[in-house]
Amino acid sequence: MKRLDWVIVLLLLVVGLSCLTMSAMMYTDSTRSYFTNFLQICLWIGLPAVGGGLIYYVIKGTRKRRDS
Repeated sequence: MKRLDWVIVLLLLVVGLSCLTMSAMMYTDSTRSYFTNFLQICLWIGLPAVGGGLIYYVIKGTRKRRDS
């Protein structure tokens, strides 16, 4: 993928997370709770993604060593 493709993907992710957080915080007036909820959503999405990526690279690395 080109750099512009990655920029578009990241922009869409940020917009989606912002909309998700805004809808979850519709009835609260606190900016602090907005950012707290945004951080929690990012962690709940990011930690499994990082874990999955690590598992993928470990499996990919063991296959390369086994094939050579």
